[in-house]
Amino acid sequence: QDLRDLMNGSRAECNQVSIEYTNEYFDGILGEFWKVFSADSCWTELCNSPDIFFKLMFDHAMQCANVEFDVDECITDQIFSMTFAGPDSYDDDDDYYGGGGLT
Repeated sequence: QDLRDLMNGSRAECNQVSIEYTNEYFDGILGEFWKVFSADSCWTELCNSPDIFFKLMFDHAMQCANVEFDVDECITDQIFSMTFAGPDSYDDDDDYYGGGGLT
């Protein structure tokens, strides 16, 4: 019921500044929001995987900066995984904190 109340409030606000939504359309949107908010495993995965959360923030920052990457997904996946990797996952030869810097 809380979600329906939030959605009804949003619907009323949006009806004032844009188009009015039919009940059928609105109920469909409510159902889709419910699917997202009730997908507990998806939220748990997001909370337990900082690299996923960082990817979402990075995608937003790219859009904000008006940047389009034409980079293989493997490269970005590696960068994100190294950014959030724990020290136990480093090889002896890795120098992630040694001040090597980017070249």
